[in-house]
Amino acid sequence: MVDASTLEPEANIRRCREIVQVANAKGIAIEAEMGRIEGGEDGLPNVDMETILTQPDMAKEFVKETGVQFLAPAFGNIHGAYGPGGPKASWRLPLLMDVHRAVPQTPLVLHGTHGVSDELFQEIMKYGVIKINLNRTVRDEYTHFIAQNAGKLELTTLKMRGVEIHARSIERAMTDFLKSAGKA
Repeated sequence: MVDASTLEPEANIRRCREIVQVANAKGIAIEAEMGRIEGGEDGLPNVDMETILTQPDMAKEFVKETGVQFLAPAFGNIHGAYGPGGPKASWRLPLLMDVHRAVPQTPLVLHGTHGVSDELFQEIMKYGVIKINLNRTVRDEYTHFIAQNAGKLELTTLKMRGVEIHARSIERAMTDFLKSAGKA
């Protein structure tokens, strides 16, 4: 995954193109962010969302010029916690659909999934999103278990149970709302 989205658009394209060429020569597919997917998770300040959204015409040029195999657009999604109204209030789904229509052969990737409902995960797949990055969605139960049991359980037991809890969270995500179990 390449994130050169803090660079000016032309520099982002150049950087991504360089990485894509090297990676593709080794049989490696590349995902790149376009626009800025801001958020507290990255220690980034909140900014005016309108200035950082992925525009469909720019997405088309970006994909053509870089050769990326996957595109992670910014359409109001953010890393970290969403404000009032959650993701549904922040996401601009018509913009995401326009990006998908501009690059229909390029699979889209969703970043910024904290607080996304199961229903919204299902809906987002209608917009060309085929890869969904999960972090806190599958990590919170694990983190809670570790916090509650650190110093109370033997380290090996703590780690083994923690991994089991994390694996169950991932399995639930794959079966309950991503519907991706068995599709590798």
